[in-house]
Amino acid sequence: MKKYIAHALLIGLMAGGMSSPALAGEAELTLVGQHHLEVNVQGEGRHNVIFESGLGHDLNIWRDVADEVSQFAQVVTYSRAGYGQSEQSDLPRTLEQIASELDSLLTAKNISAPYILVGHSAGGFYIRKYAELYPDKVAGLVFVDPTPEKILIQLRALDKERAIREEAVINRMTPDRVKPEDIYFSKITGSGIYPSTAKLVDVPVAMITAMKQEYPQFLMHSVEGKQAWRELQTQFVTQFTDYQHIVLGATGHNVHREQPETVVAAVRYVIKQNDAASDMPEK
Repeated sequence: MKKYIAHALLIGLMAGGMSSPALAGEAELTLVGQHHLEVNVQGEGRHNVIFESGLGHDLNIWRDVADEVSQFAQVVTYSRAGYGQSEQSDLPRTLEQIASELDSLLTAKNISAPYILVGHSAGGFYIRKYAELYPDKVAGLVFVDPTPEKILIQLRALDKERAIREEAVINRMTPDRVKPEDIYFSKITGSGIYPSTAKLVDVPVAMITAMKQEYPQFLMHSVEGKQAWRELQTQFVTQFTDYQHIVLGATGHNVHREQPETVVAAVRYVIKQNDAASDMPEK
């Protein structure tokens, strides 16, 4: 278990190695391209809420949140290729490829758009890319302590030698099953440049920032490191017209496990704002 922890601490990703209790209902394997993906659809309602996990986690990481949201919306959780019961894929694990596979999965399961997309940690990159590629299919976005693309750049500015040393630890200790995605993830955080292909659709957004210094011996979890984390998330979310920014001082990176009610409330906020916008008369 220790070899997974360094990766989680230094980047802010809780990547891999942890099992989660099963979701309500039964997951199914659905063919997407050349491989099957594990997917669970539960609940019903006017809104379809799609959950995207961080690196290394399967669909069950969302259990507490998904079960609650399914009381007022249809919920889709799934495991990306190589996680959970999903098959491995030989295709590059780029943002575009993963977003395309998610869209194909939703089509195969007859889940109608528009969607409320919820992404944790690196999952924030994936829902951003989906919103770029399929803007007409997105009604709102919920970011659960997403990884900022410039966080390593900011850490290097604070203490270059220490930051580089800790990045080397990450590279050595990344689990093999995470590496296909981490190759592309590391290109983004290493350069500080998110490969944007289009302006994000201006939909209602909720941002949750976790500020607990879970492991203060690491630069990422120092006072300065966490402040940089918060500032970068603030800069991102303020680009939207309608947004809510929730800052949690005593909660760690896995907000959906530690404080699921906050994620549920964020989903409710985005749904409420989307409904309000939809009910406004056209000019």
